Amino acid sequence: MKYNLLSFAFFLCCLCSTNLLKAQCSVTSTPYSYPYITGACVNGFTFASVASNNPGNSSNGYNSFTTPVRNLTIGNTYPYTVTYPYSYYAIGLNIWIDLNNNNNYESSEMVVGASLSYTSSRSGNITIPSTATAGTNVHMRIRCMYYTNLSGSAACTSYPSPYGYGETEDYLVNLINPCFPPTITAQPQNTTTCEASNTSLSMTTSGTGNLYQWEMSTGGGSFSQLANSATYSGVTSNMLSLSNTPANINGAKIRCKTTSNCGVARYSDTVALNVTPLAKVGHQVLGDTICTTVDKTITFTPTGDVNNYQWQMGTLSNGFTNLQNSAPFDGVNTQYLQINRTPDSVNGQSFRCVFNGVCNSATTEPIGLYVIFPPFFSKEPANDTVYENTAATFAVEVQNNTSFIYQWQASSNGGQTFSNISNDALYANYGTPTLTVKNSIAKNDWMFRCVIRSDDRLCGKFFDTSAAGKIIIKYPTTVASLDGKQFVTVTPNPIVDNVLRMISNEELKNKTVKTTITDMLGRTVITTDMKFNSNTGNISVANLAPGIYYVKLQKDGAMLDGSYTFVKQ
Repeated sequence: MKYNLLSFAFFLCCLCSTNLLKAQCSVTSTPYSYPYITGACVNGFTFASVASNNPGNSSNGYNSFTTPVRNLTIGNTYPYTVTYPYSYYAIGLNIWIDLNNNNNYESSEMVVGASLSYTSSRSGNITIPSTATAGTNVHMRIRCMYYTNLSGSAACTSYPSPYGYGETEDYLVNLINPCFPPTITAQPQNTTTCEASNTSLSMTTSGTGNLYQWEMSTGGGSFSQLANSATYSGVTSNMLSLSNTPANINGAKIRCKTTSNCGVARYSDTVALNVTPLAKVGHQVLGDTICTTVDKTITFTPTGDVNNYQWQMGTLSNGFTNLQNSAPFDGVNTQYLQINRTPDSVNGQSFRCVFNGVCNSATTEPIGLYVIFPPFFSKEPANDTVYENTAATFAVEVQNNTSFIYQWQASSNGGQTFSNISNDALYANYGTPTLTVKNSIAKNDWMFRCVIRSDDRLCGKFFDTSAAGKIIIKYPTTVASLDGKQFVTVTPNPIVDNVLRMISNEELKNKTVKTTITDMLGRTVITTDMKFNSNTGNISVANLAPGIYYVKLQKDGAMLDGSYTFVKQ
């Protein structure tokens, strides 16, 4: 009993010595009280994650703090913590906020009514009701009382007896209407369009004053904001428009960021933009070459989505017609036109392809086809009948559309064998269409033909051989049959009986002429005077070896008609 009396006496002594005030709504003439809400040194009052700068209790048990002002969004919940200096007293805690912003604390505005607790701190949550009125510098009051709970109507009352000790602190808060992102009522949709065409994407939101910003991601990269340009317009509206849409944004991802007038943003769905490229000619040739009877494929490289092909043949001047899958053509409705065993008839023709894509139709440039075919003789050499000592000619004509060469050949055995000839004393123009045999008497009854050859890098070697033509010597048998330009002729020729017989024209009739015979080397082998009896003169050539010889005649010192050739067998 003694111990209890002493303890109670000590307790009263402590209460007196602490000089605490009773707190009430009006702070005038309020005695010291205890317990007080401790200052920042012991964490004081923390609300909405903001700590007060509480320096401790005042002399009258009341404190008012104008900073910091806490921003509280209506409808949100915020944590609080109040700390005390001791934990061995039962303390009640009440908190009011002027939720209707009428400068009065009402019972319904008590947001914390904590029961008595022996603790050094109290923590909990305060929810700002959705019915609160928004405003700035709204009052909030905290009251604590030793061994007593206050009612909701006691925000401005004196502390009741017997332990009317406590403290009152006022703070300021801002009540802010909640800010919500715009509600999207219609999302943008995946869009497919054609290259170079126009398209748009749109979205709708509820409310007014919402802001928009369209964004795009290409190649799987991050999103970036679009800016108005020749391609994009309406980038800050609810409808994004694209003009002359480029193919390089095919597969792009697009979204729109919409922001409410209070600054809270929301993104739309991310959608895909599929751009179908135009059907175009990526690569083609403008001309091609093929050999006759060889298979040929004509093609080109398209770009874009192509769904059908149609090959045509013709010319720009006469127009083009569709090809059918019939000889020699195949694959006329594919990318590859096949010409089987290419005929001469398509030489000089042009081919083009009309092809269709999802978005458009396109046509290649004409592809000219040059067909190489083997040379062939359209005119064969013919026998050439000439007078002795005159030149013989053989001519051919060749049809061909590629380069080639001529080679004339001669046969002395009736065409059994032929040998190449070249330009010399007897021949000229052996590599042309017309061969000249300058001394026909020397090649009497010989046969001549032409070989043509084409060496084409695509088609290989082409050869063709003409028929053979023969030299036929026409001998005059009477004076009347002599050419008007001839004085004499040798007949027969070749000589078969060792007698050189010559027939003269009327000018040499019964005349004597100096006669000189030379061999192929130009050596004189006979010199004599020969008299034409009537129109015929004879010279013995029995001593001459077989071969070719030349006869020269002189009358009154003048050479007559050049030289004459004869052959002795």
